[in-house]
Amino acid sequence: MAIETTYFGLTNIDLSFWSMIGTWLASIGTLAAVITSLYLARKNERVNLLVTSNLIFLFSANHGYNDDDHYIHIEITNNGNRPVTIQSVSWRMDKKKAFVVPINPNLINTPLPKMLNYGEVARWAIEVNAVKNIWAPDLINQGIKRKAINKWKIIIALTTGERILVKPDKRIIELIQNCLPN
Repeated sequence: MAIETTYFGLTNIDLSFWSMIGTWLASIGTLAAVITSLYLARKNERVNLLVTSNLIFLFSANHGYNDDDHYIHIEITNNGNRPVTIQSVSWRMDKKKAFVVPINPNLINTPLPKMLNYGEVARWAIEVNAVKNIWAPDLINQGIKRKAINKWKIIIALTTGERILVKPDKRIIELIQNCLPN
């Protein structure tokens, strides 16, 4: 009868079995670490912009408040780790039609193209009077219906060729719809 050597109450067969289990667990851990690092590396490469739109008005102590001070305000914040350059801001009417709004230089509007690093913000303000006096007649001439305005999107075009589409605030949609006849 041969006596088998034991370590901490385990036989050689038991030790080889647990050694195999340890090797498998180490392999699974290594694979999980590789998958996680690839995921994080790809996540950092993605563009992450926070785009908000709303109606604002500018109030000045010099001349008070009037209807001419209303603006459609678009603000873009870079929340990603990589810098992005915004080439243009435009509006998509449907899958085939889009238009660029000329943005007048002033203290609110950021000149284009604009490079944004992490945490930086770009802003644009479009005068509501321009919507009422310039957009509305053009939209009426093109036969645009009020219902179609619900599908409009704001397009942020980057110099890399990427386009980010964002639904405008519902008050902006209502403003544009109210400029059109029923």
